[in-house]
Amino acid sequence: MATLSGQPLPQSPACSPVAELCSCLGLFAVGLAINIALVQCANAQFWLTGEEASVAFKDVVFLRLRLQHCRYDTNLGGHILYFLAYAVHPDPGLWYGRETKAVLMALAGPLTYLFARRLGLGFAASTFSGLCIFLFPGFSSFSWIGMEAGLELLFGGLALYLAYGRSTWTWPLAAASLGFGILVYGGGAAFVVPVLGLIGWHVWCDRDRRSLICALAAVVVFDGVLSLPSLWWVNTSHAYRGGGTIELVRAPVLFLRLLYESFYKPHSYYFISTSPALGGVLLLPLLAAGVYASCRKAFTWWPLWLLALGSIGLYSIATPTGVRRTIPLVFVASLLLGEVLEWAVQSRRLSKVAVVMVSLAVILLLGSQTLATARALSDQRLVLPRDRDWIGTDMKSLLENQIVVDPRTREAVLALENPMRAMCLFYLLQDRSRRASDPLFSLEEIREYYLTTDPEKFK
Repeated sequence: MATLSGQPLPQSPACSPVAELCSCLGLFAVGLAINIALVQCANAQFWLTGEEASVAFKDVVFLRLRLQHCRYDTNLGGHILYFLAYAVHPDPGLWYGRETKAVLMALAGPLTYLFARRLGLGFAASTFSGLCIFLFPGFSSFSWIGMEAGLELLFGGLALYLAYGRSTWTWPLAAASLGFGILVYGGGAAFVVPVLGLIGWHVWCDRDRRSLICALAAVVVFDGVLSLPSLWWVNTSHAYRGGGTIELVRAPVLFLRLLYESFYKPHSYYFISTSPALGGVLLLPLLAAGVYASCRKAFTWWPLWLLALGSIGLYSIATPTGVRRTIPLVFVASLLLGEVLEWAVQSRRLSKVAVVMVSLAVILLLGSQTLATARALSDQRLVLPRDRDWIGTDMKSLLENQIVVDPRTREAVLALENPMRAMCLFYLLQDRSRRASDPLFSLEEIREYYLTTDPEKFK
């Protein structure tokens, strides 16, 4: 295994490759089932939020145009992912963005499992961690909604997993994944210090400095990936400026708010849940025990501590803030639960029966919270955000009119205060033959409207 501070990572208990594969596939299937169920519950409201319309439709069109729509559109990686999803989807419809997100986020379970194995956890504890991440409200609330938040975990987690590995030749790949994760969503910045710090520590511990070449290559790749927006967008040199601001003065208040959202009640933008992000105060003792257990393996866990602190920092110093920026913290919490399970078994502080009962209680608690959110979405007790006047109040009837080229639909869209999202949606939802012959909105018309009329144009 890789060396940290000259000491090897804990050896994972032996497990057959077939069992490893079955666990990963099983976790993916479970996660996909949970995510798709949440998609169906949310679809019952027949409403696509403004953020989803931006990400799944407007961003896909503007990637082709090579135009950065506004200062909030800094997530080129998200543009690319949803562009590819639209291209490969057999029948992309109104909800294809949610379906894409559900499939991709189902990969978080196998990733968590493999990461736990690399940390030295056993098969059962690793599987437990992989299952918990799907059920934490701080994850499940973003595992289905068609926006970028959460996808950075997949790329940042892969980067950190590769950095933990024994081969230095994977570092450039880790750097590419790290950079792309940041381009997908700003929450990926929490992985920068752990990944680069881990690579730097490897180089420091390498007496011959033979790994320095791979480390320098990783830095070059990382910088190259981060420069992609400047190379792609043709209309702006402000590709990295987003909608957030740094407010250090409010950091203590925002940190308390994070604790409030983690253990008491949801409170931030697009955190669509009936339960707190980390499951509530009942799980606080277990998470604290996990931190204690991880201290026994400080040489192994320090990058994950830095990841958690970075995620907390992103919530605490940037406004507008929200749980959507701290999803990597849920990843660490899932690993901590697996660690405390492993520690309880190895130290024999609890009987195996007691450990199993506690594990089932955690799964039932988190599962009941996910189920409560699904039911609240389905019966509209938890209403999806109406955050932008992007398509009008009667969304269903407006969309049904696009079956034929209806001038009233065009007029209704162009009468909106910010019609660009609806224009892009109708352009992409039209079948390809009609789009070429008699489109409701053409690509050239969208470009022209943006350059001459759009009130949200990047200035």
